[in-house]
Amino acid sequence: MVALHAAAEYVVFAPGVSPGFGYLFGLDPRLFTPRRKVPVMRVVGGSVSIGGGQANLGKPSVEGGPAMQPTGWYTIGRASDVPIPFDLAKDPPNLLSLGDRIRFRVDRIEK
Repeated sequence: MVALHAAAEYVVFAPGVSPGFGYLFGLDPRLFTPRRKVPVMRVVGGSVSIGGGQANLGKPSVEGGPAMQPTGWYTIGRASDVPIPFDLAKDPPNLLSLGDRIRFRVDRIEK
């Protein structure tokens, strides 16, 4: 699963639900996973998730922000160092734009 997910090149094809992030197209069809019918709570802060035929990298945790959030996606990993997705002091303020291409890099696998 890790090798399939990391081998893909993803394209940001739609704005995400939080500023600076986007929905990612390019998930290997063998990893297609229907979204949950009933959302679950997940830890905020760098979750790597799949839902349907899409992938996503969750926002970093923010001091004073929520520790958990609901999701219908499946968390398959964690990113240890998630960049700030939206910063008004930068030009452009969004880390990702529509059409950007990204790859996930595997640092380690934990069981």
